[in-house]
Amino acid sequence: VLASFAAALDALGVRDRSERSRMEAYVRATMGESKIVVFRALFDDEARAQAANTAFEAAYDERIEAGAVAPIPGAEDTIAALRRAGRKVALLTGFSAPTRDRLVARLGWRSAVDALLCPAEAGRGRPYPDL
Repeated sequence: VLASFAAALDALGVRDRSERSRMEAYVRATMGESKIVVFRALFDDEARAQAANTAFEAAYDERIEAGAVAPIPGAEDTIAALRRAGRKVALLTGFSAPTRDRLVARLGWRSAVDALLCPAEAGRGRPYPDL
């Protein structure tokens, strides 16, 4: 995620080290929130926020396709244990639906979960409880 944010900052020409450092700190502090909301907070206009979000998603998608994503240790075992116990499993993310879907497909998790939800589908994302 952080490398994809860095790629987005590069794409928008953010070169000043102090400014990048401030933005990267904000990204770390808001990890899990909707990416477009984060970019709207970082940039002063909607066009730049949208451009940054597009660049982020392209960079993240490249990482997904390159196989640079992996489940955190224990995640698959936990999902399987919940399913065996008769529990429903929903995955929630701050990614857009297309990025989420590519990530879930790459991990092979689509058939392992009952629901997938992103901020656009819920109306808004973290820190609000809608998800």
